[in-house]
Amino acid sequence: MNTILFDLRPLPKDKDGVPYGYYPVVADQNRTNVNSMLLQIEKQSTISSADMKAMFDALSNYLAEYLAKGYRVDVPGVGTFSPQLVSDVPIKKKNDPQTARHLSIGGIAFKPKKELIGKLWDVDFHRTNRPHRTLGYLSDEVAMARIRDVLAASDRPMLTRNDFVRVTGYTRTRAANHLSRLVEQGLLVQGGSQHERLYWLAQREQAED
Repeated sequence: MNTILFDLRPLPKDKDGVPYGYYPVVADQNRTNVNSMLLQIEKQSTISSADMKAMFDALSNYLAEYLAKGYRVDVPGVGTFSPQLVSDVPIKKKNDPQTARHLSIGGIAFKPKKELIGKLWDVDFHRTNRPHRTLGYLSDEVAMARIRDVLAASDRPMLTRNDFVRVTGYTRTRAANHLSRLVEQGLLVQGGSQHERLYWLAQREQAED
């Protein structure tokens, strides 16, 4: 049986300033290693590591080709990938003929197959004993400075909530709250989908850069 260490994080406070519950998160989440993955698959099949690398390259190219055409791409036993569109400026008029020039693919949505989810039933959950560090809110000036650093080092003009979590040390909930405040103040523009929000600098912030 597999074991997942979890922790509980408070949900945002309600109008009376009282937290209205907690949600579970995976604690100390690790990342798999490509070489160990190839070796493990090699032991369970007749495919060599070199063949698997070629297959993954071919799959990546296939996904890129059809996602760029707007397709939803099904990978057997794994899930469905679909492109997410974003605009680099707020879309204020539904019938604006100039909308298309501002669009790009800002992310890829993934929906796992039922058979993949079905293989995850044999899991035991243990509460972590390690206390996690909770930071206070950074000032908006510091937060925006870190956002500009992320965007300057990236090849795309937007960042995700996970990017913001990485550079602030926030929990995902705290990151979402601060990002929402920056959007309300007109410092950031929010786009993407419900599954993956994307954020980019407002025009006045871009002008200052």
